[in-house]
Amino acid sequence: MRLLLTRRPAQAGDLEAGLRATDGPDGVPFEVGFLPATDTLLPDDDGLAHLREAVAALGAGEYAVLVVTSPNGARALAAAGWDGNVAAGVRVAATGPGTVRVLREAGMVGGVWVPEADRSAAGILAGLPGPARAGERLLLPQSARASDDLAAGLRERGWAVDRVEAYRTVAYPGDPARRLLPADPPGADVVTPAEFGRQPEGTVLVLTSPSAVEELLDGPAEDALLSGAVPCIALGAPTRRAMETAGMPVAAQATTPDAAGVAEAVRRATAG
Repeated sequence: MRLLLTRRPAQAGDLEAGLRATDGPDGVPFEVGFLPATDTLLPDDDGLAHLREAVAALGAGEYAVLVVTSPNGARALAAAGWDGNVAAGVRVAATGPGTVRVLREAGMVGGVWVPEADRSAAGILAGLPGPARAGERLLLPQSARASDDLAAGLRERGWAVDRVEAYRTVAYPGDPARRLLPADPPGADVVTPAEFGRQPEGTVLVLTSPSAVEELLDGPAEDALLSGAVPCIALGAPTRRAMETAGMPVAAQATTPDAAGVAEAVRRATAG
C-alpha cells in the first residue's frame, strides 16, 4: 500500500523508516512517498537573534525546563548555536521519539522526558508538573504558526513561559537561503499538489500538521482532498480538527505519531 506524507523527503526520520518496515493491510510493507505542503524556514534576522539569546540563556541555566514540541524545534535550536548542553538541573521535555532523536543529533546526552500516553503538546501539558518555585522560567521554541494553547496552559500551571519563534512554516517551496532542512535527496518519491488527484488506487494520504491542511486546501489539490477520493489520515488531534473545520473527510486519526500509530489508523481507514 502506498502512503503519502505531507512533508519533504529531507524530513524523513523514524516515522518513514518504521512505516517501510511495517506491513500494511495487504501484508506488504508500506511504500512511502511525499506530498510536500510546507517548507520550514529560520526566522528573520530579528527573530533569529532572539532565538540565539534564548539559547545562550539556556546554556547559562536561566531556564528550569526546555520543552521541544517537534524535531524542527530541535533543529532550529541547533541552527541558532545550541550544542545540546543544558545546565545541571534543567529538565528537558519532548513530544516523541523523533524529537528526541534530533535532540541527540544536536549533541544532547542527558535524559529527556516524553509523555507516555499522549505524545503531543497536550500530553506535555497534562504530564509536566508545575514549577517548584514561583517565577521559574520555561523555554518553549515553536513554529510561528503554533497554537498558543500550550504556552497558555503552562502559564496557568505557574511557569514563566518564554515562547520564542524557532522557525516559520510557509508554503512549499520556501526561500532556500533560510531553509532549516537540507535539500531533498535526488530521485525521491515526490508528488506535487497538481498530481495528487491522479494517484494509484489504494493510495492513502497522511496529513502531518494543521499547516499542511491549510496549504494543500489553498492549491490545486483542494477538490481531490475535499472529495474524499483518497483516504486522508490525521496525524494527531490538532490536524484532525483542522481537517474537520475545513470540511475535509477524516478517514482516521493516528493516536500516536509513530509507525505503529499510523499503521493502525490506515487499517481502520481501509477496513471493509
